[in-house]
Amino acid sequence: MDGSLTGDACFASGWVENLTASILNIIDNIGLSGVETDGPYPGFTCSSRAHSHHKDFADSVYWQTEMQSKFYNML
Repeated sequence: MDGSLTGDACFASGWVENLTASILNIIDNIGLSGVETDGPYPGFTCSSRAHSHHKDFADSVYWQTEMQSKFYNML
């Protein structure tokens, strides 16, 4: 992986706030007591310099892992 922008989502980009808000909204509205996911997101490298939670290729995997940890701790 060279960090090139592809069709994969970056868990350290701005869409993570929308994803989290949507999931928490569903949990609250339905009254779920748990959520099962299909495993942790692999966190491929990302070379974007425009994402809100990482600077570039060098720190993208770290921040994707960090954001994912926060996400699962909310659930």
